[in-house]
Amino acid sequence: KIRINYIGSVRDRKSLKMLMDAAKGLKDIEIGIHGMGEAYESLKELEADYDNVKITGYYDYKTETQRLFSDSDIVYCAYNIQVTNWKIAYPIKLYESIESGIPVMLCEGMAPVQLIRENDCGFVFEYNVQSLRQMLIDIREHRELLKEKRKNMRKLKGKYIWEKAVSEY
Repeated sequence: KIRINYIGSVRDRKSLKMLMDAAKGLKDIEIGIHGMGEAYESLKELEADYDNVKITGYYDYKTETQRLFSDSDIVYCAYNIQVTNWKIAYPIKLYESIESGIPVMLCEGMAPVQLIRENDCGFVFEYNVQSLRQMLIDIREHRELLKEKRKNMRKLKGKYIWEKAVSEY
């Protein structure tokens, strides 16, 4: 199975529900949503309608983050780009993914898309269910894409660590 995980504050209901809907019924695609936040309860209520979605809720950042990333083939970093902050921000989970060597999934219009494209280390989709679903199908049918993106993500390891950023300032 291809494991696509969202790891962090569960606050963008629209984007997470879009992932759930896009993956619905796709064999070999497993979705995990890990964390708490304002959208957690409403998404958790929907979980039973999806055979391939697990919403786990709270996790201890210090002790469980490494396990959650190691159980991921792709990290979902897409946010509703109608919200200015989510459009221009570089999510922390992007940097965690770089250090973990795990490709990310972003939507068109997010600021980090340029970084992902330049380094060919993730997947970019138009912000709608149909585009995301087609991407999931393409990844499932062409697993070599995932291997190539993982290899390219590993090349970035160490480039964005805190100590390096601080020393540059």
